Amino acid sequence: MSVNLAIKSRVGVWIVAAGAALAALPAAAAEPKIGVVDFQRLAIESPQGKAVMESMRAEFAPRERTLQAQGFDLILAQEGVIYNASASDITPAVLSALQARGGSAAAAPKPAAPPAKPPTK
Repeated sequence: MSVNLAIKSRVGVWIVAAGAALAALPAAAAEPKIGVVDFQRLAIESPQGKAVMESMRAEFAPRERTLQAQGFDLILAQEGVIYNASASDITPAVLSALQARGGSAAAAPKPAAPPAKPPTK
């Protein structure tokens, strides 16, 4: 599950860079033109997206196996979560691992306390 998020993140960066390059091209007409791009489809169907996804799968396969061995059934991105108890927040552990990999072994901060429950009526 976390592999897909990392893949989407890398593919998204690539696609934004490609979009910026295309946006720099001069406009052919005076009328503005607006287009919509399905980034997920590009990530899945384009040769570049497929190459990045394969690379990410290979890079993150050992971590995925570790997570599956540490008893996780599902890892969700914070953006899709409305509420979570601080006990389920693995962001500090992931941040520590990323910092260690990046050469900085600084300890990650503890997760923030969960928000107070709204008063019941």
